[in-house]
Amino acid sequence: LFTGSGFSDVSTEGKTFFVLDALNGDVIRSFDIADASVPAQTPALTNFLVASPVGYAEDSTGNSPAGYQFIGNPIATKTKTIYFGDIHSRIWRYNATTPATAPAQFFAAVTGTVGNQPFGTAVSVQQNRPDPSLPGDILVYAEAGYDRRVVLDATKPFKAYAFKDSSGTKIDVFAKNFPANYRGTTQPASAFAGAVAPLTPVVFYAGIKFNSACVSTFDSIIIALKGLTPADPAIPDAAFDLSATGDDSFIELSGKKVNAIRVSGEGSLVVDQGLNAESAPPPPGVAVPTVTIPGSTSLVRMGLTPGTQDYKDLTATTTPYRIGSSVCKTQ
Repeated sequence: LFTGSGFSDVSTEGKTFFVLDALNGDVIRSFDIADASVPAQTPALTNFLVASPVGYAEDSTGNSPAGYQFIGNPIATKTKTIYFGDIHSRIWRYNATTPATAPAQFFAAVTGTVGNQPFGTAVSVQQNRPDPSLPGDILVYAEAGYDRRVVLDATKPFKAYAFKDSSGTKIDVFAKNFPANYRGTTQPASAFAGAVAPLTPVVFYAGIKFNSACVSTFDSIIIALKGLTPADPAIPDAAFDLSATGDDSFIELSGKKVNAIRVSGEGSLVVDQGLNAESAPPPPGVAVPTVTIPGSTSLVRMGLTPGTQDYKDLTATTTPYRIGSSVCKTQ
């Protein structure tokens, strides 16, 4: 098992990558991740490893469960590499075939130019191997912004990233800006599109925007891009036509909060919005009538029925009141 040490109230903690024995939980190896030099801010952006590590595995033929050529049982595969991000705008690569070697830095955002790009959610990996006679590409997808300590800056938006891993060497595929005020808050979801081979790798990103107003709400965005190197890395190719006008690569969900996205076994995108708590509750049901319990000296009532004498007597002694107010100050 692989994990980061997570958040801590102690600034010197939360920066260790652990390799654990899955049977008893013993720590097999541990590696401390050094801090990066990031733009100063208040509160200070202490580094932590909060994003879940993600493994890339292959079978004896070189096919991965993360690719469409794989038809075996995932239990027959072996993990080759582990990827995980940190809050200091970096992604790390751990080679599971040389377990004594510490994780190597795979990517680091140029924070002086693009601002802090904290990786607080897991990356996603995908194998694109249209020709079985060739190794194919290992694609790594990540999105930044999931740390409230980093203040939104319209001039330095959070980004959705795609990379190729060529034997440990990072090759940039694209970097797309999230629209203003959006944060990348979910693990990307990858899939393949097309009716005939070779299929096209696609990736979905999701983020949220907090609207601070009289009644606070969230908006969400879903971005769908091709996992292919575009002519301009700053303008990746849209995977689908999600908008009738403007940028076809994304759709916004007003008043909705997307918690997670994934691709089902049937190839459908599943959008998780939790318990749908943002929706109004249903109207009350039919009033329960008065019920008399036979053989009892007392009368049991399930509430008071409007229009009865008991209801009128209680109403005469009751003062209406309201908890809270629907009026708020906006200035």
